[in-house]
Amino acid sequence: MKSDTLSKIVRFGLSEGLVRFIPFITVFSFAKAFDSQLVGKLALLIITLEVFTIFISNNSAALVRIEFFKKSSLSFRDFLFSLYGNSLWIYAITFLCSLLSFVFFNVSTSVYLLLAVPLLKSYSLANLAIVQCSKNTNLYLAAQMLFVFTYLVVFFVFFDEGIFAWSLAMLISSFVQATFLFKASSKSNNSISDYRHNFSFHWKVYKEGLAFMPQAMGWWIRSGAERYLVAAFFSVSLLGEYVLAFQISAIAVLIVTAINLAIVPEINTLLSKESSGYSGVNKIYKFVSLLLSFAMLVLWIIGSIFIESFYPDYKFSSDILWLTCLSSFFQALSMVFMNELYFKGKALQVAKSVASIFSIQTLLSFILLSIFDSVFIVLIVNSLFAFTLFATVLFLIMKIRSDYVLKKNVL
Repeated sequence: MKSDTLSKIVRFGLSEGLVRFIPFITVFSFAKAFDSQLVGKLALLIITLEVFTIFISNNSAALVRIEFFKKSSLSFRDFLFSLYGNSLWIYAITFLCSLLSFVFFNVSTSVYLLLAVPLLKSYSLANLAIVQCSKNTNLYLAAQMLFVFTYLVVFFVFFDEGIFAWSLAMLISSFVQATFLFKASSKSNNSISDYRHNFSFHWKVYKEGLAFMPQAMGWWIRSGAERYLVAAFFSVSLLGEYVLAFQISAIAVLIVTAINLAIVPEINTLLSKESSGYSGVNKIYKFVSLLLSFAMLVLWIIGSIFIESFYPDYKFSSDILWLTCLSSFFQALSMVFMNELYFKGKALQVAKSVASIFSIQTLLSFILLSIFDSVFIVLIVNSLFAFTLFATVLFLIMKIRSDYVLKKNVL
């Protein structure tokens, strides 16, 4: 790889690493200071917040990464303001429904603090995608560092308040980051005065976002739904130990996220050469696969020692760490190999595969948990379906390549 590509990996990796650092330090700090039941409650709030953000953002970041390179400056501004408008009305409906539901449920102040976070995160996600496409890694890094710094200050100032500290930190840091990105984008002359209001255009942009929803919800189902199952069939306390192990294995996904931000242009450039570029792409795949294999082995060994040394009450976390690492390994590999399918225009097929595979996983886990009283069932099923997704991605890649060779020979 070229030195500038490696430099981008480092900067994007640092940016993503800082943000992913948030759940790590939150979970591990709470696990040390409070009981596993509070950690379990936190996990349920986190995944609930994530699903609301998915719906309200309507996959704005994915759309931005596509439209940024396809539209003119004015056309892209129209698209962008429509994107913001769609998020705003989805949020308004969600906000009102949430308030109505609070009439029937006794919710804490912590939940009320989270109400504005999905909208703020939706705005930031879209703008971070623009910054990424503009290759402004310094601004990207600055925005993420600001979010992390603000979060950590607020979180530790109110740490003794438990989940309230997390909720308040999420609200304030999300607001600060969104404000920072708004001021940065205003310098780009994205004036709304020349925006052409058109309902059909709004609807078109909304439907484009929906096309990515199966994949976004599929990834959420993989981690979110099973955590609800663990809490429902066992206990919130056991979920806390379950989450601790997954936080350690999730480092592999963080590594791939950072690498993906930099290698996608390299892979797409090679794939544009068709068959002559496949050897180069395969070399990238081999490099990342070896890197991940080594990383997972290290995570398992060091993670087990870490848990046993600092969290002796979380023995179950240490016992299941190898399974969580195995599952994360196949997920991380799938994320890398999917880039080729996206380039070949198979995004919808990938989305359907992710949604269907992980929906079946959740259904099977539910059925098995109804029969067998063992949390290991969830972990084994999780690993098997992570491998199933990877095998499916490989099959689709081989099919596309073989079809291309067959077509070339016929011509």
